[in-house]
Order: sequence, then structure tokens, then C-alpha cells
Amino acid sequence: MLKGIIIAGAGNAALDVASASSIFPRTKQATLASLEILGATVVNRVVEDFKSSGVHSVEVIADASPETEDSSDVSGGSWQTAGRKLLDCANDGVEVVLLMHVGPYVELDTPAALQAHRDSGEPVVRLFNGRTPLDIWIVDPARILDPDSKGDAVVSWLTSAKAARYEVNGYVNKLESPRDLRNLAVDSLNLRCRMRPLGLEVRPGVWMAEGAEVEKDARIVAPAYIGRQAVVSQQCLVTRGSNIECKSLIDYGTVIEDTSVLPNSYVGIGLDVSHSIVDGDKLLNLQHGVVVTIEDSAVMRQNKPLGEAACRWWGGFESAPALSTADKGAN
Repeated sequence: MLKGIIIAGAGNAALDVASASSIFPRTKQATLASLEILGATVVNRVVEDFKSSGVHSVEVIADASPETEDSSDVSGGSWQTAGRKLLDCANDGVEVVLLMHVGPYVELDTPAALQAHRDSGEPVVRLFNGRTPLDIWIVDPARILDPDSKGDAVVSWLTSAKAARYEVNGYVNKLESPRDLRNLAVDSLNLRCRMRPLGLEVRPGVWMAEGAEVEKDARIVAPAYIGRQAVVSQQCLVTRGSNIECKSLIDYGTVIEDTSVLPNSYVGIGLDVSHSIVDGDKLLNLQHGVVVTIEDSAVMRQNKPLGEAACRWWGGFESAPALSTADKGAN
């Protein structure tokens, strides 16, 4: 029996993964993998990929928030839970466990990786992207775990076990910064990776999800994505690989260029938004690395409050002064 365990959360310095960029701490990775992009989160996409690859059951373990869990404590939180799950797998006779930490987005050839594990004869195979070790292991739990343990040493088991190496040749996006999230959307829209927008390709390069509305005289230039129940109003232009996520509204005459508009965001009348990520009243300009809070709700706003935890993906960027109605240019 093959089982998948997915840790959906922040990275861990003790696991020797690649360092996060200086402008986006690794402890913020969890929020990126949990953001909806082109109609689904990275976590949900990995779950579906596991299931389609023949993994019999998949469990997702959510990390505690970076503010409450010390990422240097390798015995705590989600990794401890993963250890207990591995012990359960050993006791239940599960032969192989595919354990993945979802911070980065990795397109894995699961059957090939499992075959490499079988061919190696080793209890553990760790996956690599070039010289970079990934937080992905294929494990025979009965061969590496101490049955008397309580599961609080899973990291030690994984890092100290004699592990074979398997090279991932597919697409890898480290998702260490909001720029990486934007690049993932662009790469998907340009068919550079396996990930596809959720929706119908209504014409070449233009995807629309269920309930999306594009008003008369609006222009959508491929490649682009309009999410479920999103609305693009009259005289708007959406272009250069932009994605408008679910339940967002782009109001009359606004231009969205090379920009990701995250779910449930309102972008007001007559704006020019480019090279950015929009999340409610927050705008991150990727060219300048500056986060702007828009105080005027007629310009930008969250359609429905999502809570403070949903508004931390831009951590590490410089904050610019809040903009009022008089400052409507956003490029």
C-alpha cells in the first residue's frame, strides 16, 4: 500500500533546504502555497497529483503559524505529527510513504520516483533538484523507524538514514517570494509547466472559470485567466499573463497588466495596475519591491474580510506610505 503525507507549512532550517531570499523569510512560505493561484492552491494541486498517480490515501498536515511555531525546533509541530503518522503507517503495514513538505511547487514524476526507490533497495530516497535537496522523501517506514519512539524524531530519522538520491527533472518553483508566485502563474499560462488553470480555455490562451463574467467592450489578451465568479467590467483591459482570481471585481476602464489579482479583491475605476500583486487593499509592486496600503476603499479593497493571517504573504517587503484617492496610478 502507498500512502502520501503532505506537510503544508513553513520551511525548516534544520532540513538543509535552499535559503529563502533576503526579502521574503522562509517562515512565510506556507501562506504562498496556500494562496489560490489560477483557481486552486498549490497544496490542493499536490493532493490531486498524488491521487492521480496512484497514491491510495493522502493526509495533509497543516503547520502552525510562523508566529507561534519555532521553525528551528525540529521535534515540534507538523514534523512531530508527521513522525506519528509514519509510525502509524509502519504499524498498519503501509509499505511505502511519500512524504512531501509543500513550500516549493514541485512537479514530480511519481511512478518514476517510486520505481527508483524500489530499484535502490534503500529504506529512504531523498529527492534533489540539481544540488539542492528537496523536502521530499520516499520512505519504507518499517525499516527506519523505532517502534518504541513517539514520533518526535522524524527529522533525525530522515536525515540520518542512508538515503538514495533521486533527481527531479520536472518543473520546480521554490515559492520563496511573491515574485515566485507571480512567475508560477505566468509559467502556467505560457504552458511552461504541467500546472493548468482551472476553467475552460474559451479561446487560445484565455481561460475562464465557472461564473466568470467579462463585460461588453472589455478586452482579455492572451495569455490570461479569469477566475470563478470574477467580473471584468466594461472598457477594461487584462493583458500580459495576468490572472484575476475568484470573486474579484475589476471596475470600469481599468488596465491590469502583468499582474495577479488575488481572490476577493476590488480594483477601482480607471486604474493602471502593472507588474504587481493585488490583495484587497494591499498592492505589491514587484519592480520596486514596495507594498502599498490603499486607504480609499473606492480605489482598492477586500470584498470580504479574510482575517489577519490571510494578509501576510508580502512579509519582508518595504512598506510605502498609504495612498489616497489622489494617487490612483499603480504602475
